[in-house]
Amino acid sequence: MPELREKLKRLRGTGVLVGVGTHLPEVIDHIASEGWDVDFYQCCFYTVYSLVSSREIDRAHEVYDDGARQRMAVFVAQASKPCIVFKVLAANRKPAGEEGVEAALRFAYEHIKPTDVVIVGMWQRCRDQVGENTEIVRRILGAEGS
Repeated sequence: MPELREKLKRLRGTGVLVGVGTHLPEVIDHIASEGWDVDFYQCCFYTVYSLVSSREIDRAHEVYDDGARQRMAVFVAQASKPCIVFKVLAANRKPAGEEGVEAALRFAYEHIKPTDVVIVGMWQRCRDQVGENTEIVRRILGAEGS
């Protein structure tokens, strides 16, 4: 953490916006509690750690636990800085069909502040995910027809 803090200070010295991204809310909570000079947080709704308590990654047994999503959502709601939330669709592992995608996106939008942003990874090869997700977000935000 001390090395990261020094790197962020050097970045700040160049005049750019500075943020920290992580899969673990504890990391951002630590940074916030120490008052680091950052402009935003990038927050993953699902951790890459299969076993969060031991911080082990087992790619053969990936776990996208809604408990991890809930923990990060609590942090995002309380954060004094803007948050960029990502992996809201659990790397496309959890949502099944349009209803599942809509439920996951609805959860994201219901748990962010007006200053926050949702990032969704998409792959256009098989279908128009950009168009589909845009329509879903319009429904969620009540912006149909705009």
